[in-house]
Amino acid sequence: AFSTTRGASYALSFLFSGNDGSPPTIKTMKVSIDHQFTTYTWDTSGGYSIENGDYTTEGWKFRATGRSAVLTFTSQDPKNSASGAVVAAIAITKNK
Repeated sequence: AFSTTRGASYALSFLFSGNDGSPPTIKTMKVSIDHQFTTYTWDTSGGYSIENGDYTTEGWKFRATGRSAVLTFTSQDPKNSASGAVVAAIAITKNK
């Protein structure tokens, strides 16, 4: 959880990739903040993965509805998956 100002606009940024150690080839992750959500996918075909140093910077804007919000990253891969999405360098900034 983190503090917010009701009605203010914020930007989330993070590095995103996937592990290619096991199926599925396409890793899916849901990002939720303050009852808002979006979904990201990463295709590890051809070894395009964190193991090979492959990643991208993702960004998402949201509007706060209260004095605090909770950020959640949730894998949408099958329950028995051993390798999934990778998230790093998370930042949240208030837009001016």
